[in-house]
Amino acid sequence: MFCTNCGSSASQTQEFCTSCGAPLTKKVEASTSSSDVIAEEILEQPAFAATPRRLSMPLLVSLTAVLFVVGLTAGVFLTSLGGAAFVIGDRYTEEQLRDASAVERQNGYENGLDTGYNDGFSEGKSEGYGEGYDSGEKAGYESGYSAGSAGGYDSGYRVGKSDGYDSGYSEGQTAGYTSGKSDGYDDGYSIGKSDGYDSGYDSGYTYGCEAIFRLMNSSTFTYRNVTYYKSSFCD
Repeated sequence: MFCTNCGSSASQTQEFCTSCGAPLTKKVEASTSSSDVIAEEILEQPAFAATPRRLSMPLLVSLTAVLFVVGLTAGVFLTSLGGAAFVIGDRYTEEQLRDASAVERQNGYENGLDTGYNDGFSEGKSEGYGEGYDSGEKAGYESGYSAGSAGGYDSGYRVGKSDGYDSGYSEGQTAGYTSGKSDGYDDGYSIGKSDGYDSGYDSGYTYGCEAIFRLMNSSTFTYRNVTYYKSSFCD
């Protein structure tokens, strides 16, 4: 027998349909012959056109998966053809082939345009940067050298002359030579050496003379049979 609600088959002992849960109606009498029972069950079977049969969940999932795979395969196949031609049977019309060729040419043109632009931009940027860097470095070096040379000479001359005069021979020589170049060195060296020498000599002589007499704790001392007096020797 069959369920009159969903059309699923059921045994004679079932009271409810295992698919939809509807109650089952038994119309077969005990005295009915087996052939009549079969005929009656055939007549009781619902017309599927009038009452659609519900699909079970596993069958529905299987059908969905099959349709998905078929659609995916068809999409990949059409994509591999460039998406430019439409299939009618297994043939392409000349117009469709011309359209596909035009689309492919357009795509190739756009791809080539993009690639060429990117390559040209990269190469131009690299060469322009290199040439600009070289030119800027050269111009900056020349300008910096000129300004630095003039400013260094003026500053060096002043610093060299001042340091040479104030610090004497050694500092005047170093600062005058490195900062003042030729003019600062000459002026600082001459003035610093003269003043530093005179001042250093006088101070050193007096200090050294007095130190000797202090060490000897005497106002006189004899050296190589010569007697020296502090009052006359240290002036």
